Amino acid sequence: MQSDMQMSQSQGQDQSISSGEGSENKEPTLVKKVTSTAVKLALLQSMGDMSALFERKGTQNVLLPYLISFMNDSDIEVRAAFCRHIPVLGKLLGPVATEGIILPCFEQAILDSEERVSEAAVQGLADIVTDHVLPPKAYPSILRHVPPLLLFPARQVRTNALRLLRAICDQLPIEKQLVSVFPMLKPCLAFEIVSVDELPAALLAPLSRQTFMLLKENVEVRDAVLSSEGSIDANLLPLKLAPSFDNPMSGAEGDEIVKVETNVRAITQKRAEEQRGDDLAALVVLRQFLRSLLGRAKDRNAKPPKDMSNSSAEVLVPLDLHRVQAPKGNPFVKANQPLQVRAELRRLMPQNQGVEEDSTQREDVPLKNMIIAARGIYFIS
Repeated sequence: MQSDMQMSQSQGQDQSISSGEGSENKEPTLVKKVTSTAVKLALLQSMGDMSALFERKGTQNVLLPYLISFMNDSDIEVRAAFCRHIPVLGKLLGPVATEGIILPCFEQAILDSEERVSEAAVQGLADIVTDHVLPPKAYPSILRHVPPLLLFPARQVRTNALRLLRAICDQLPIEKQLVSVFPMLKPCLAFEIVSVDELPAALLAPLSRQTFMLLKENVEVRDAVLSSEGSIDANLLPLKLAPSFDNPMSGAEGDEIVKVETNVRAITQKRAEEQRGDDLAALVVLRQFLRSLLGRAKDRNAKPPKDMSNSSAEVLVPLDLHRVQAPKGNPFVKANQPLQVRAELRRLMPQNQGVEEDSTQREDVPLKNMIIAARGIYFIS
């Protein structure tokens, strides 16, 4: 009996030792695996509370890179939720990190093949500008996206774009608006404006949904329209004629019916030609934007995303980021070191071998290398 107890105790000790050795080889991560869309949405919705827990340094170095990886998710709601909730981090991270890390994510999301993501991206940009987080020097980069968005077929995208433009103009003096903002809007205006309040009346007609779907579904028409430079041949777009009326004039007889039907056809033909003219004018403004947008949609359809149910998203802690960034350059060269790598090197290497920085820049000023690192993380699959 005693021998059996001794054997069981020794086996338990061996198992505990082997498990302890295995655990030492595992790198610590904040979250091991996240595969559920509901969990990702819950994380994004609680981003404000999580950022308060991580504080500024932890949010920038650990939480934000992990959340940016959600932009590669195949679920539309996850990508849209990221754009809606990420602006809450703007005030915590500051203007430099927001411009360098978060703004590029929005610029990519605007070109998403799903309209709900594009709509959320424009909404998120408007929220960040409204919160006075971005520096004024970042506005020209944002304004170049506004003209095509103001003529986009989706009404909510146009509404959010107008809100974004108003938020920018509210932070600039009228002189700056006349010199820097309104000239960039000239391609999408029927006449010049001197105030943002005049914009809704001056805008060209937006691209119709029928023409947008035609370009999206018909490869030949899309290539012919978007590959051209300058004016677009009107014959490339078919006339969208309304259904004819079987009896346009009740009680009429003989020549009266023929006359009314002829007038109806003429009016319908004229309206269809006017609509096609409006679409051609809008396509001149939207052409470059649609090249990128529909090109991404074609790539997504040609190469479907991986099945996320069998994959996992892991937190990119400093050791993981070091491994990701190592192939991009020598990590011991200062220009190639993101902040996470520098922190890891300071911990592992002697002071005389590590790359030292000014103490005022370690925490308060996100360097350009962190910006490069975040842009690289965006495309991690």
